[in-house]
Amino acid sequence: MKYYENQFMCRDQPFIIPVICLISFLGWVFFIFQVVAGIHLGNHPAPDWAIWLIWIIFGIVFPAFFIILRLEIRIDNENLEFRFFPVQVSWKKIPFEQIKKTESKEFRPFRDFGGWGIRRGRLGKAYIISGNMGVQVTMKNGRTFLLGSKNAEELEAAIKKD
Repeated sequence: MKYYENQFMCRDQPFIIPVICLISFLGWVFFIFQVVAGIHLGNHPAPDWAIWLIWIIFGIVFPAFFIILRLEIRIDNENLEFRFFPVQVSWKKIPFEQIKKTESKEFRPFRDFGGWGIRRGRLGKAYIISGNMGVQVTMKNGRTFLLGSKNAEELEAAIKKD
């Protein structure tokens, strides 16, 4: 492996941790009060099955999703590969012969792409976990995409050294 980069959403975007914790906490509070203690909240409480569903989704699945959410980029001697796990389970493989050019660049996540994640914006498609640096890849077929990176120059150099 010539290059490998692993970016985690919770590690590289620590400001989202309080939001995730608050949402998860509320799911747990509703579950503990209504299902465990039998105390119904509000004038028209939700049925127990709905509280179970809210707890499973927002108390367990939602925080687990953000804990494992990551952008992985790897380069070997022939291919650029990446995935936005767990949204993309399989690796997207791009042979170097399909790449026309690469450019390390600074971007503005919200203005150029509407935020972080797998995004489409005025500059094309982007895979961004954090920061404002990345590598714009232009394919021979005219398509472009941006890979966010903490080491954009190193990533670009690894792609160019085929």
